[in-house]
Amino acid sequence: SFVHEDENSEDEHAVAVYAGMQVDGCRIGYVMRGLNKQFIAWMMEGHVQGHIVRINGTQERPIILILTGFSCASQKLSYS
Repeated sequence: SFVHEDENSEDEHAVAVYAGMQVDGCRIGYVMRGLNKQFIAWMMEGHVQGHIVRINGTQERPIILILTGFSCASQKLSYS
């Protein structure tokens, strides 16, 4: 799941990524800074979901690649 952290002291546009539902899941990272304003717009307009497709990097600093999808009342789910 994705959560806009508007009170984040590092970046007011930060979007945290959780494995599972935010309430029971653990934060696994953040949406890339260059994409987070668009991500927030998608979250406000509809529903965003994601699926982990690959984990790269190292054990100390993994890079998690997530396929995301967006849907709103007026359109079907599209992936980017």
